[in-house]
Amino acid sequence: MDGPLLDFLNSLEHPAVLVTFDNKMAAEHAERIRSGQFSLAVVDSSRPSAELTLTEYLFDVVHRNAHRIVEQRPGTAWVYFASGRRRQVDLAKYAREAGSSS
Repeated sequence: MDGPLLDFLNSLEHPAVLVTFDNKMAAEHAERIRSGQFSLAVVDSSRPSAELTLTEYLFDVVHRNAHRIVEQRPGTAWVYFASGRRRQVDLAKYAREAGSSS
């Protein structure tokens, strides 16, 4: 299901950023992201806030990090946290693991 969307993003004239709540997407599509003309921003879904609704949590994380999200380089993936912290995803590692399991 993600494949056609990622292909579409890769076909755009200008780089795009896909924002998702799916922590597994980077691992599942590492090679496609690495070689693409888009980047992936993952709102951490492993520890949503107990004080906020899910919608409020998503809005809060994106709002805190919007300036960094729009500056992501194509071919990269980052996970963003409610604290304002972020972590770059090691796409090369996931791509190697996918290649060795084929």
